Amino acid sequence: MKKRLFKLAIIFTFIFALLPTTVHADVPYKTFTVDGERNFIETQTAYVPDSRLVQFGDELLKQPSDFKVHEGHLYIADTGNKRILITTLKGDVVNIMGEDILEKPVGLDVANGYVYVADETLGQVVQFDVDGNVEHVYERPTSPSFGSSSPFTPTKVTVDSRENLYVISRGNSNGLIQLNRNTNAEFLGYFAPNMTSISLLTSFRRLIFTEEQLARMLNIIPNSPVNLTIDPEGLVYTITPQDNFESLKKLNMGGNNILDATISDRQMTGVAVGPYENIFTISSNGYIYEYNREGNLLFIFGGRDSGQQRLGLFTQAVAIDVDQQNSIYVLDQTKGEIQVFKSTEFADQVHEALVLYQDGNYEESKHIWDGVLKVNSLFDFANLGMGEAHFKDENYAEALESYRLAHNVSGYSDAYWELRNVWIRENILPMMGWLLGLWIFVKVFKFVNGKWPITAYNNFKSKIKNNKLYQELTYATYFMKHPIDGSYGIKREGKTSNLSVAIVGALALIVYAFSKYFTGFIFSNVRSGEFTVVNDIFIGFVIYVFVVSATYLVSTINDGESTYKNLMHGFVYALTPYILFQPIVTLISNFLTLNEAFVIQFSSVVILTWVLVLLFIAIKELNNYEGRETIKIILISLFTMFIGALIIFVLYILFNQLFSFIQAVFREAVYRFEIR
Repeated sequence: MKKRLFKLAIIFTFIFALLPTTVHADVPYKTFTVDGERNFIETQTAYVPDSRLVQFGDELLKQPSDFKVHEGHLYIADTGNKRILITTLKGDVVNIMGEDILEKPVGLDVANGYVYVADETLGQVVQFDVDGNVEHVYERPTSPSFGSSSPFTPTKVTVDSRENLYVISRGNSNGLIQLNRNTNAEFLGYFAPNMTSISLLTSFRRLIFTEEQLARMLNIIPNSPVNLTIDPEGLVYTITPQDNFESLKKLNMGGNNILDATISDRQMTGVAVGPYENIFTISSNGYIYEYNREGNLLFIFGGRDSGQQRLGLFTQAVAIDVDQQNSIYVLDQTKGEIQVFKSTEFADQVHEALVLYQDGNYEESKHIWDGVLKVNSLFDFANLGMGEAHFKDENYAEALESYRLAHNVSGYSDAYWELRNVWIRENILPMMGWLLGLWIFVKVFKFVNGKWPITAYNNFKSKIKNNKLYQELTYATYFMKHPIDGSYGIKREGKTSNLSVAIVGALALIVYAFSKYFTGFIFSNVRSGEFTVVNDIFIGFVIYVFVVSATYLVSTINDGESTYKNLMHGFVYALTPYILFQPIVTLISNFLTLNEAFVIQFSSVVILTWVLVLLFIAIKELNNYEGRETIKIILISLFTMFIGALIIFVLYILFNQLFSFIQAVFREAVYRFEIR
């Protein structure tokens, strides 16, 4: 018995040793990535907290503001102690510089054998040599181009290989200040200023306020960056948390942002570039973001410490840096410590494949991406890498599937283009033969029916045409082509009925649902797995009733002749172009690529314009208005709909709060009853 148990133990130990170790139970946070539709999804742990540096020899940090990892050493701006602390990566003190010189060092950089320190109180950037001696002091530029009223209060600094300094100055919104001691007056100019963002409220104020009123308002100035860094190629990276669309920027030599729109955080405080050209940012609430060099988000992890002092969480993270082994270092200002994170096997796989992928070695990266997908089949960047590899191998069918899984529309379009070309070459002759055969069949049938009438067919056709409901339904096509006469038929001749309107309206809702969920992948705006047909139909019906009711109320007050029934019929029949042609556009969208996107766009514009013209004519003719009066009625109706929607929203909020209050009172009553 003991021998059997011993053998089982050995077998289970061997099995567990072979299992991938991607789950880390001691990690106090979850790791997320984003899919191609920019949804956050949980993924395997990418980095694990390894250690924390609190005491450096006998030294403690006091309100540190910045640090850098350089050649196996930590350079820390120990702001509260007015010094720069230099230690090993293990925390052993190597040197202390700046004592009795610095007042408030809040930013630093290490480059070209020097340490550059931004001192906010001194209003200087102090350049030290490796021994801690002051090499040079950069003060407020005297150049006229700097600006007589522009402040020079350095908070962050970075330096390129040509000894050009890029300085962030508190209160100076003109851009990064460029300095170089080897040029006259040291000031080179302002670099990459942020653009001013103007809200809708500000635009509205500019329309209605006088110049005097606008002058009393606060000046609209662009947001200033809060941190920056530079990579070996001399590209500058900045963080501007207040900028919703370009919080993270990667600036080329011309000062232009070359990153695509990135997912960012309005509390970002630090930025760093890793050995794989990946970009790392940290937010004050402790979340670490890793992007590839194009700005695509790879991982998010970390979080805020709730007071439990857990390794891997932060109270107030202010700076981040990465060493050559891709270990992440994060400075917590409140705790006065630096935490270190190590990458996992999963992250190493992603990085290895990413380097090959970014260098265009798609084939070499394929087997690595395949390993990543075996661990996490929903990791979209791996699917994208597989798609590129399959496409390069001219395996377009598999590339198409990989691009779809990665939600990559551009790659999917290219792969489908190739597949479609192959299909057309192989099937063009049979397809033309079928079409020719169908055309011949129709012509022969018409000839035979004309020469020797097919009684059963003709009687059935005549019976259908004489059916009143059929005539009411086909009247929609007449209304579409002759809206003025069609409106008269609705108003005076009873060409439509409630039943026909219900059928046409139902068809419009069905076409809407069909168009939403069956548009081709390239042109679809529906998220994968989303299927809310009942909700869509209900919302469409409510909007229809809301629009008709608002228009009827406004037209009644303004001497309109239309009844509610007439407007209801006219509005439904005005949707005929959409009902007839949108299904065709939807079907065609499944066979087009991005190169033919104009076909879909143009068709949609034509259909929408046609429907709007029919609606305009229906309102005009059914109410017997002139053109100018019709425009006025439409504008008032739109305003009425806005007010109505606002009232409904307010009532919803009030009833929701009332329900929550009643629920809270009920729970309190139950609780008090139970504790008796």
